[in-house]
Amino acid sequence: MALETIILTYCAAFVTRDAIILTADTVETSTSNDEAGGISSTGDTFFNESTLFDGFEISDSALKIFKIDDKRLVAAAGQKDEIYTAIQFLREHSSKFDFMMPLFESLQSSNNFGLDTVQILCAENAHASLVLGVWSAGRGLSFPANTTDKPAHAILIGSARSGFEYITKNVSQMIAKYPEEKLPHVLTLINSYHQLVGIHVQTTEKKFGGAYTSAAMTRNGIVWQPDTTYYIYSPSELNTEAKKLEAFEAVNVIMRKGLLYVERRTPVFRNILMAPILDLEEVKAIVREIGADLYYTALQLSSDYKVFLSREHPYGVMLHHFHPEYCYKSNIGPDSASATFSPDFYQLLKTRPSLPFLQGAAKLEVVPRGLLADDYVQPVFP
Repeated sequence: MALETIILTYCAAFVTRDAIILTADTVETSTSNDEAGGISSTGDTFFNESTLFDGFEISDSALKIFKIDDKRLVAAAGQKDEIYTAIQFLREHSSKFDFMMPLFESLQSSNNFGLDTVQILCAENAHASLVLGVWSAGRGLSFPANTTDKPAHAILIGSARSGFEYITKNVSQMIAKYPEEKLPHVLTLINSYHQLVGIHVQTTEKKFGGAYTSAAMTRNGIVWQPDTTYYIYSPSELNTEAKKLEAFEAVNVIMRKGLLYVERRTPVFRNILMAPILDLEEVKAIVREIGADLYYTALQLSSDYKVFLSREHPYGVMLHHFHPEYCYKSNIGPDSASATFSPDFYQLLKTRPSLPFLQGAAKLEVVPRGLLADDYVQPVFP
């Protein structure tokens, strides 16, 4: 009997001068009964089992980044039930502790966790100092450092540590130059890079993915990722004469009130809310409050960022500082999608970059700021 594909959990922390950024996938993993062991899943990497309410599918799994309170943000990997036990404990008791060390000591002593069944990355804003801690059940809390005994710039936990550490290193280097005021941009870059690499570097035996999520702890509080629409396309299908793409996949990723809303528009419409630490009635209350806004944002594709990801090579184009009408016009129906592009943006989409011969090499092109000039003339679409 063939071994099922192993779906790995990816949770990472990136430490910059002004923030601690946590990033995680949204794929639920389960223990395999295969003789070879491991973690396996054969499910859809964007959607898991769910309950239908008011037009939304509601899932209690997969989301792995949690706000504990205004000064603590965590990402977790491990066994689902024990993760949620740990998160609920932290949310209930966090206010009693000024620093994370006694909080996590209390977490360990108050619960009967198995060894390494839960790992948690904790970003803390304690007395205007940003601190990253790594807690593992049965082992305790540590403060990761690199070989020079300075705080580490990137940490990866979860089963993806076996073979995908280079992705975390690449992202850390990519974002190092960005200041705090560019934090929404950085969060989108991080998510987009992981989505892009996830499409191209996975083997048939090991995969990670789903909709990536990111949030940052800063000295001024928690910053969640901006709304993002991903267009997954094939450059070879671009119509050179018409500057048109007849088919692509559109996925909206929106974070609100502790919920992750993911809507796949094509080829099959599905929308889902991921809410692992809220009960169904709490989720229904939030849906009644903001469901229309979520649906409208996705329907109009009015997200803050638009990212085009190529299926054919590890290359993407990101729009972030103006309305997409400057670059493309899309027509998305219930079972099809097409788009017509301005000549300059079309050339970016057709690019096949020369990448260094490095594991996980990828390129994200950010649309040139020159297109924002006051005298910029909107192109005539074919």
